[in-house]
Amino acid sequence: MNVSTTMYDDMLYISSTTAKVLTPDELQRYGLSKWDPYYEQSWYAARAKEIGITMAEYMRRVSRADSVCGRTLEGMSDDAQVRVVECHRDIVNGRR
Repeated sequence: MNVSTTMYDDMLYISSTTAKVLTPDELQRYGLSKWDPYYEQSWYAARAKEIGITMAEYMRRVSRADSVCGRTLEGMSDDAQVRVVECHRDIVNGRR
């Protein structure tokens, strides 16, 4: 499952009837603050297959979308975020 051994060890000391909300530092330490690289690659492969292109072409389109559209940023208006997401979608799907 690609779980941090530190997280697994720490989980042994939490009761199954208790929930623990992780702090931002704990999320970072356990490697939970970003996508798991294995999951990320399988997600990209599934998307490429879904739209009928190779993984290399998919990654080329994603890179182009990042360059052309930018990325959503914290504090960005909802309308601006929608425009960025739609731009990415159009480029990755080959409509732009």
